[in-house]
Amino acid sequence: MTLHRFFNWAIAAAIAILLGLTWHLDDHGADLIRSDAERAAQTEARLQKAAQDLCLQEAGPGAAAIWTTNGDLVCRPRRNIKTGV
Repeated sequence: MTLHRFFNWAIAAAIAILLGLTWHLDDHGADLIRSDAERAAQTEARLQKAAQDLCLQEAGPGAAAIWTTNGDLVCRPRRNIKTGV
């Protein structure tokens, strides 16, 4: 192998290594914030579903789960719901 080919291979290897290391330059801080927001949204959705299920058991079909400003759950019947009559 000539010296010229050796330098060509060395340059190609250096470029490949540099391109392989570029993932270190990515900013992953936004991923952590998004995953925290997604986790909070999933928790909120589970809480709302559990509240709706509780209201359906306690007040029957057509009940809506409403949260007060103090964070208390209130089950209210929805209006204008056909009862099947």
